[in-house]
Amino acid sequence: MKILFSNKRAQVISMPWHALIIIFILAVIVAVILSSISSVFLSKQDVRPAESVLLARAAAECITDFGIANKNFDLNGCLTLDSRNYFVNATLYSTESNFYRNQVLGAETIKTDCLIADRGVDFGSAPICMESKNYVLIRNGDKLEKGILLVYAGIRKVEENV
Repeated sequence: MKILFSNKRAQVISMPWHALIIIFILAVIVAVILSSISSVFLSKQDVRPAESVLLARAAAECITDFGIANKNFDLNGCLTLDSRNYFVNATLYSTESNFYRNQVLGAETIKTDCLIADRGVDFGSAPICMESKNYVLIRNGDKLEKGILLVYAGIRKVEENV
């Protein structure tokens, strides 16, 4: 209820009760939406686990072409990494012959730090690492051999991503 004063007399302007209920419901809905949006967008998120998965996938795609691996792969040709904060170890071996190839890119100390963190030793800014195992075919001349591609990827950077 709102009262307006004029120099002649007071006028009372009334609002129907159902309009007040609608305004209250809309205010509650707006408050819920704003609180859920602010909790997602204002909080700091650690994207290193997702980033390590993407890094391992990028390395696997660099080595293979639709599941067929290149024996003479070169990670330097397709991955550009900050060598202080990223690490990739790709190992390709055949299950049918004695073919084995390994290539390391980035800081190898990240793998050591991940192994220490996996054993439960708590130290500041431990890196996030993940390992992927892919079954592939390896082109060996004119024939294809069954093989396994192991990719170990690690990320050390500790800057917060927002």
